[in-house]
This record gives sequence, C-alpha cells and structure tokens, in this order.
Amino acid sequence: MKNASRIGVGVLLLAVVLPMFYGCRKGDEQGNRVVKVETTMLKPHNFVKAITVQGCVQSTNTANISARTSGIVDVLNISTGSKVKKGQVMFQIDKANLEKKVSIAQQQLKVVKTELRSAIVDFRIAKLSLAKAKKDDERGRFLCNQKAISTTAYESEHLAFMKAEGELAKAKAVVANKMAEVEQSENNLEMAKKDLKDSEIVAPFNGVVLDKSKSLGEYASSAEYILLLEDLDSLQLVVRLSSIYYNQIIVGKTHAIISVPGMKQSMYLPVTYKDPGIDMNSRTFEVDIEMPKHEKIVRGMLTDADIILSRHVGPGVPESAIMDRANGVKKVFLYENGKAKCVTVETGVTTDGYTEILNPDVLKNRQVVTHGMEFLNEGDAIALQDDAVKPEKKTVQLAGVCN
Repeated sequence: MKNASRIGVGVLLLAVVLPMFYGCRKGDEQGNRVVKVETTMLKPHNFVKAITVQGCVQSTNTANISARTSGIVDVLNISTGSKVKKGQVMFQIDKANLEKKVSIAQQQLKVVKTELRSAIVDFRIAKLSLAKAKKDDERGRFLCNQKAISTTAYESEHLAFMKAEGELAKAKAVVANKMAEVEQSENNLEMAKKDLKDSEIVAPFNGVVLDKSKSLGEYASSAEYILLLEDLDSLQLVVRLSSIYYNQIIVGKTHAIISVPGMKQSMYLPVTYKDPGIDMNSRTFEVDIEMPKHEKIVRGMLTDADIILSRHVGPGVPESAIMDRANGVKKVFLYENGKAKCVTVETGVTTDGYTEILNPDVLKNRQVVTHGMEFLNEGDAIALQDDAVKPEKKTVQLAGVCN
C-alpha cells in the first residue's frame, strides 16, 4: 500500500509540473496568460564615446632644488612644510667664504686701477719728455749744420731723443699691461660675485617645501639635492592612456568629466597637455588636465575621469531593454500583434541610460519592450500597460527566455 501511494503521488506531481514547464518555454497559446509590458520606439539620442581612467592629482610646478656651489650650508630659512614666495631666499652655501672672496677681488681691482693711473701719468710724462727731446734734436741738427756746435754735441742731443722715444714706448706698454690687469680683476670680481649669488638659492615660484635633505652647518656638494618644492595652489590631474587613443586626444579640444571624491558635482575640463610621443616600453602616453583651486582637491589624491573621445547623435533604446546572452549576444523583445518577438541587436555606447543600436533597421517602426521582459518567452501573449489582461491562472515562469 505504501508503494502504491508513493507511485500515485509521483504521477500527480508529474501531471502538474510538466504542463507548467512546457508552458514556460512555449508560451500560452490558448490566450489564458497575458504578460503586462511597457514599450518604446527607437529614438535619436546624444551618445558620448568615452574611456574611464583613474589619475593622480599632482602639482603643475615641481622643483628639486639643488646647490649650485659646494660648501657649508650657512643660511637655512626654511623647514619641511614651509610656505615660500617667489624670489625668497631659502638657503645659502658657504656665504662667509664667498663674501671674503668678493672683498679680496674688490681690493685687488682697486690696486690695479691705482697702478693703471700711475702708469698713465708716467706715459704722459714720457710723452712730454719725448716732445722736448725732439725739439732739442732738431735744434742741435740745425746748429751742427751751421757749424755752431760740434758733431759730438749734436750726437748727444740725438741720443737723448732716441732714449725719450724708448721711454714713451715703455710707458705705453705699461699702461696697456695695467689695463689688461684691470680687466682681469674686473672679471675676477664678477666671478666672485656670481659665485656668491649662486650660493644664494631663491624660490622659483610660490610653493611649499615638502622635503629637505640638509641641515644648517652641513656640507653640500655642487648639484646635490637639497629640497623638494611644489606649488600646491596649481594642480593638475595626470593620467596615462593607451597609444591607440593618441590621435584622438587634442589639447584644448578634448574634454574630460572628472569626479573628485567628496565633491557632489563633476567637472567638465579640457585637456591641457599631451606627451609629444608614446612611451616605447609601456605603449602609453601622459595626458594632463589642469584642476581648479578647491579645498577638496589635494595633491596625491586618486580621481576618476571620463575622457570624451567623441559625441554623436544616433538611434537608441533604454538600457533596460537590452538583454545579455552567451558570447556577448544582445537581444530585445518586440511587441508584435499581441505577441513577444525576440530579435538580436548590435549595440554601441551607452549614455544616460540609453544604448546605441548599430543595426537600427531591425527595430525601425517597431515597439521595443522596456519593462516586463523578465517574465517573457518567445511567442508569449503580451499587452501594453494600459491594455493588459489579468491572467486567469498562475503558472511557474522562467525569466525572459529568448532563443
């Protein structure tokens, strides 16, 4: 009796379940079951093709400040976190020693200038002496010709004239030499002043000191890193893109929608920089977007950005109407003469809840189901929202079967 009872229960269950499953796959051909749906027509929509990337907010102005001369850090007017103004002295290398060199060069210049003035005086005296010797020589020659003086006496006058010419040439050479020494001393002084000036490191822009490697009294070599300075009021979002997008990015014309953590509204900003070439190793390139000054935009934060590659108007349907199937196949249900019809569509980009249809002819002048397809199978009886008929009996239904 127990076995007979079990067999009877099993037969009863099969009698109930099999018709229900069959009805789910094929739909109700008797019209007892009508699914309530909402539909829409294919509509033109503004579509945006964009790539979503994540970038890091960095300073537009960044400088690794180094020493230009070697020596002891004599002056240090900053510490980590210090705010500096453009032109402000931050540190100075070997100040006392370089100031002494400037003083020595100045004194040396004074000495050679004094010697030059003395040489010029000697030159003028030699020039006057030559002029007098020349007159004596001319007068002696005349008297000698007149037999007024002896030839020996004239020769003495002529010898004095020749010595005066030599003294003038010598004085002239001394003046030229002292002038060269003055020029050399002036150059030495300029070099000493330059070394002193180079030892004084000033801020190239307004910024904040983020790192410091030397302290007061420590030795620093020429070109050695001393501190990191960044302008935290001038920030940019730095992202890297695949090389396939290189020719689609145009500085000043390509824009990005940027979502900053903590800010309710996104920002629409232009690309301000693109690498002049593509990195050979990573096959990527850098793109920069200048960011507005805002308390919630800080250096180092990660930010999402949608880089807009193109905008166009195209046919589309609500994203809710698209059903994903195996191997990336996309399908939608149509309302045709009170029945559900399943068709394959090719999709493009999705913008603001609408998906672009790349093969619009299959949906042209046809009603696309946007809500209620979860309960539909191919060939099911369907009714629009306002005309829907309540089903006469309940059945177990598979969700959206579309073969």
